[in-house]
Amino acid sequence: MAFSERDGTCGRIVYISPTEVELVDDAHYLFRWADSYRRTELADGSVVLGSGRAVIYADIWAAVISDIPKVVLVSLLATLLVVTVAFRKRRALVLVMGTLLVGAAWMTGLLAVVGARLNFLNFIALPITFGIGVDYAVNVMQRYRREGRGSALKAIRETGGAVVLCSLTTVLGYLALVSSVNFAVRSLGVAAVLGEIACLGAAVLVLPATLVWLDRRAGKA
Repeated sequence: MAFSERDGTCGRIVYISPTEVELVDDAHYLFRWADSYRRTELADGSVVLGSGRAVIYADIWAAVISDIPKVVLVSLLATLLVVTVAFRKRRALVLVMGTLLVGAAWMTGLLAVVGARLNFLNFIALPITFGIGVDYAVNVMQRYRREGRGSALKAIRETGGAVVLCSLTTVLGYLALVSSVNFAVRSLGVAAVLGEIACLGAAVLVLPATLVWLDRRAGKA
């Protein structure tokens, strides 16, 4: 008989399965399911410890969820430090970091639109996007500063092509992950590609438009 001991006794092994396979994709259900049999106290005072995919996966998720805010914050602060070193003036610093935050906001919005779910692997796309995506705004801003006030359109015309090409090389590398048979790796590729597109769009659209608006406003003043 399946799950019978050598002495013939049965009932020492309990197999637990969700009522619907789709429920496993819900993190809230996963935590409740894992906690329901992680530790069971019997009437005689003995304790039965359960394990399995749900418990292990829930523990991984709990560790990831607790570390995500720390990782994202450290990555953002490190990016801010590098940009501060590159731009001494507060205006340029604010514009570059603002452009990065706009790109990050667009990225999260695109992830919601496509229905991408956060997992223990694809969450690293956000801190990676901070480090790579800010470079596009930095290049545009550096060219603008070199050309002087009123040169936002000239800066994007002469620098935008190089910025787009640089982003495309990164996007093509991430697209290779999208074809992976592993769904976690595939989701990382999707998140990273969307992050690149969002930060690139913010750098070549939002930043130049903001610079033009600020220059016109300064001219009127």
